[in-house]
Amino acid sequence: MAKNKMTKNKTRKLKRYKRKNISQLIKIIVRQNEKQDKLLQRIEELEEYLNFIEVNINNVNEEEDVLMSGVVFEVDDDFEQILQDQLNKTPKEKLEEINKDKNKNEDKKKKNKKPKLYTLEEILKVFKGE
Repeated sequence: MAKNKMTKNKTRKLKRYKRKNISQLIKIIVRQNEKQDKLLQRIEELEEYLNFIEVNINNVNEEEDVLMSGVVFEVDDDFEQILQDQLNKTPKEKLEEINKDKNKNEDKKKKNKKPKLYTLEEILKVFKGE
């Protein structure tokens, strides 16, 4: 009977070992399939990107032909006014921000300023003057 138990234990261990190996193999295969799917997706994205570039290169050549034909963008008064307004607003806003920052820094310096220390001579002059 002892031999039967030992052989049964050995066969159980072998079965567990085989199951463990099989499960590890399945995990490896699943991981490889996931990696392959990601790689295929990346390849598809790159193909789409290449197609986009090829189409745009053809469009650029057509646009160069249009530019060479003499089509020119002319600035009208409304566009010029909008541009000037934006250019004026931006520096004004920047100046206001800078001034606010300066004022905040000056206020902080004033708050952190230590009281003036008087010399002994200055103190004695005050008492002599009274």
